[in-house]
Amino acid sequence: MKQGRELPRLLVALVGGGAGSVIGSSHRLAMRLTERFDLVAGAFDVDAARGREFARSLHISEDRIYGNVESLIAAERKRPDPVDLVCVLTPNHTHFGIAKPLVEAGFNVMCEKPLTTRSEDAVTLADLVARKGTLFAMMYGYTGYPMVRHARDLIRSGRIGRIRLIHSEFSLGTPSTLQEDPQGHWRTKPGLSGESAVIGMVGTHALHLSTFVTGLELKEVSADCRTYVEGRLLEDNANMLLRFSEGATGMMWNSYVAAGTENGLRVRIYGETGGLEWNHVRPNELDLLTPGKPRQILTLASREPVPGMQGVSIAAVQPEGFVEAFANVYRDVADAIEARSRGDSCSAFPDITDGALGVRFVSAAIRSSRDNARWTRL
Repeated sequence: MKQGRELPRLLVALVGGGAGSVIGSSHRLAMRLTERFDLVAGAFDVDAARGREFARSLHISEDRIYGNVESLIAAERKRPDPVDLVCVLTPNHTHFGIAKPLVEAGFNVMCEKPLTTRSEDAVTLADLVARKGTLFAMMYGYTGYPMVRHARDLIRSGRIGRIRLIHSEFSLGTPSTLQEDPQGHWRTKPGLSGESAVIGMVGTHALHLSTFVTGLELKEVSADCRTYVEGRLLEDNANMLLRFSEGATGMMWNSYVAAGTENGLRVRIYGETGGLEWNHVRPNELDLLTPGKPRQILTLASREPVPGMQGVSIAAVQPEGFVEAFANVYRDVADAIEARSRGDSCSAFPDITDGALGVRFVSAAIRSSRDNARWTRL
């Protein structure tokens, strides 16, 4: 915790997230919104000169602008005020090679999903984090929405009874996803995206949302993956059946070819005595379903008081959005870092275990689809 400021601030470095990075701007805005972080360093681009120019536009000090992660690690370790957190915002295939030396050097890490492109690398990284004792967070930002967290608390309180069915989907159908880039966009290119496109990029979000809200564990998957866009080398649509712990079952649909859909993330959960539905197109509402009663729409202002609903960024009568959800995850990470500095524990954030689960899910789904949708264990 830094001294001499009105609010305690944690120092952050970015790897990636430079000029033109949409996800980079989301992270930077989220950090600022929390008023808990200062972005002070980074290696912002694989092109060092371009990265340096971008860093200057952010008013990063010249001595904390780095050409690559190796120079960042070497310099920050020698400083009296090293960064408290390094955020990895690069393409999928680089995550392991960047995150591993950071963890080895003792840095706390925030990583974009998926954690890695290979299951064995995810296991290696998870084992390393356990040995080093560093904090490792995953940016599953959608679980930062207050009404998603409210759904989790309602389920924990027994409001809808034991969970039976979990249906989720994350679909896109924008001009950029309905046709393949002639050069091959990295998100749909083998080797850069990994062995999967749509499952790795959006399916992992849908899975984490489902397990975060219900507290259940995914056990098996049966997947039918298809590629519809000519010239695309990885799947752009996946229909899956899922088996969770405690006897719950579910379905998941992921797509890049749902023409006209902009951000179709949705989860529906049904228990013995009721159901909950959350849709990203109206993120400030949560539908509570009770047999024999009208559908009840819970909102930020009207929700029933439930313990654990801290972290809302703005007044309840105002709508929250994507960046605010990111900010709530960053706030959880800040709490955890500061708790560790006091010798306390805090695990209320998406972590390395969640990241590794996402990678195992992708691998199992692809193996299942190649074997005619055979049920495949994670």
